[in-house]
Amino acid sequence: MASDLSQIIPNNLASTLNALLGKETSLKQCTKVDIRDFDSTQVLRVDTEFVFEKLTTIFSYYIPANSASEIFNMMMGASDHDIATIIDDDTSDAMTEFISNTCGGLVTTINAEEFEDLGKSKFNIKHKEIVDTTTITSVDNIYKFVIDVEDKEVILFTEFQENFLDFILELSNSPVSFYPEVEEKQEEEQEEQDEDAPIENEENDNSEEEVEEENNGEDSKSKKLKLVIIILASLISTILIATIIMYFSGTFDSEPVQEEMKTDTNNTKEIKNNVDIVNYPEVKKIDFKTTDINIPRLNKRLELLTKYQVLNQVQLEAQVLEEKERLIRLKKEQELIKFAKENKEEPLIIKKELPKKEEIPTKTIPDTKEITKEIITQEKIEEVTKATPNTEIKPIDENLKFVLASSLKYKLFKSLVKETNSTQARISICSNEDGKTNIYIGPFENEELQLKMNALIQNADQTIETTISNITLDQFNTRCNF
Repeated sequence: MASDLSQIIPNNLASTLNALLGKETSLKQCTKVDIRDFDSTQVLRVDTEFVFEKLTTIFSYYIPANSASEIFNMMMGASDHDIATIIDDDTSDAMTEFISNTCGGLVTTINAEEFEDLGKSKFNIKHKEIVDTTTITSVDNIYKFVIDVEDKEVILFTEFQENFLDFILELSNSPVSFYPEVEEKQEEEQEEQDEDAPIENEENDNSEEEVEEENNGEDSKSKKLKLVIIILASLISTILIATIIMYFSGTFDSEPVQEEMKTDTNNTKEIKNNVDIVNYPEVKKIDFKTTDINIPRLNKRLELLTKYQVLNQVQLEAQVLEEKERLIRLKKEQELIKFAKENKEEPLIIKKELPKKEEIPTKTIPDTKEITKEIITQEKIEEVTKATPNTEIKPIDENLKFVLASSLKYKLFKSLVKETNSTQARISICSNEDGKTNIYIGPFENEELQLKMNALIQNADQTIETTISNITLDQFNTRCNF
């Protein structure tokens, strides 16, 4: 025998309301739904899918507008508020949360009972919508639950699918909702019909003969009327057919009207079919000369007609001159870039080889003069090596000090580098972190020379944007190796 959840489902609704509202609740009535239970109001329908280990089914909860308004007002602490007849968005969301809590409690209870024919379960809300009760035509498998919440009745409906009816046998045997007033009215109407029945039978016996005579007279009249109607219909159809044939054969077409040709003072001739032939007078040719054009006035008119500015001769010459200067500057910059690329091959750290020591020929038996010469030459070589400055640049710290400039004024930067008295700074064209081309000036031996170079550039031309940057040797080689 299948497990019966007839008591668990309605009691779960009452307990959820008790926990949600904090008020005493009790299940008052469980009945099958009569179509009259759904009055002409709105209801919120929430479809919830329950997935058991053995089957999957859907519970459809119906919450009428008055019950939804009652629960929502109690949730908000406004128990004396007017009861609404429609469901708004806030009430819909609150009732959906109530159904979600109800289903969660039901799943917890079912899993705790461990029904073998159902197994563990879980749920999810599939769909919700606000519907009119007039659209509900079938009430099969829908059950009505009346819950008392501190002397206030809350009515809820639940619809089950066919595959779950075996698990609610007790609910299935519940009586249909009873309406005593309607039943009394039906009984009274039935009694009145029983009392009037004998009188009607007597009257029917007396009138049967009269009805038969009337029917015979009416039959003869109807036959005559049908015959007249058939004759009239045949005449009308014959006339219509004859008229249509005459129309298409051209019987009703009028003869063409012939009009005499008339002339008027405007050299216009009227001929058949109302076609006019007009003789226009000859137009004199205009002798146009380009010298007659008023150029300034024409240009002013053109300025009004076009959205572009019309340039005069001076502006056009200035524009041409500016374009030539731009091309010259562009050519110079290209030559500068080419020059910088060709000269960037010199290494950042310059190493100069020391002069090689003179080879001293060895003899098997050196005399004293040759030994003294050898000692003297070695001393001179050591003095030369000490006197020769080491051109290898060793940075004080790991980062190299550069000044980055956005302009390609190579000669200006070359002259400013000389003013800093730097022995190792040079000018390189490299790309910065964003991939844009910049001038790298450096590396400088110390921060003072770096700041001095930046100040000299700003004093020479304030439009040049400069940046002080300290990068490693690997970063410099990466950015400048192109």
